[in-house]
Amino acid sequence: MKKKVKKILDKLKIKNGDHLILHGNLALISQIKSSKSIDLKLKFFIDQLKKKIGKNGVVFIPAFTYSFCKKKKFNINNTKSEIGLFSELIRKFYNNRTHHPIFSFTVIGKKKGYSKVSLKSCFGKNSFFDNFKKNNGKIICLGSGFSSITFLLHLVDFCKVNYREYRLFSGNIFLTKNKKRKISTNYFVRKNKKIKNNFLRFERYLRKKIQYSNFERFNIITINSKILFKEGVKVLKKNPYYFI
Repeated sequence: MKKKVKKILDKLKIKNGDHLILHGNLALISQIKSSKSIDLKLKFFIDQLKKKIGKNGVVFIPAFTYSFCKKKKFNINNTKSEIGLFSELIRKFYNNRTHHPIFSFTVIGKKKGYSKVSLKSCFGKNSFFDNFKKNNGKIICLGSGFSSITFLLHLVDFCKVNYREYRLFSGNIFLTKNKKRKISTNYFVRKNKKIKNNFLRFERYLRKKIQYSNFERFNIITINSKILFKEGVKVLKKNPYYFI
């Protein structure tokens, strides 16, 4: 198993000190042949990834909870991730989560460089995504496809496309069983739910700037957030409807 994991990590071309967002598909991990259970395979993979980027690197795995918009509460330790088993298994294993009530991340490594992250916005100025870009972060899609990159909504927010609008969602963040904090956060949402994101044209546009590799039957994508931001803003300024 160690050789298979090393093979995957070598293809990512990551280095010591990197800041990473990892979007994952558990089916890719299941292809690693081992007698270990799928959850232990996943933990082994993440632990090896952390060794690769060293003590100054950090990995962020999405643990999003869209239900906050309706339920108006978010428990950092107990609210399950709503975006799949890959995300939820990692959340339970590492139990170290950022505090945003909708777009939280499981953190593996130090949070240095993110101390001033604002919870008042999902994607805007001083949000997690804004800070990730400033830290020259890289985004990896481990078998999940380009369209899974949530950072793309940071571009949409920055360019203030007219088919979206800000909506304020308020509620409580439960830090512990007896300690809670009131929070309001601005979410740049679609005005009409019939409007669908379509990022495939943008992926084709970026093809020479994206690093592609594969493991068995799944593709792996790696791209620098600053490049993604620069190119995304460029196309959205020319055509605000480029992502739909």
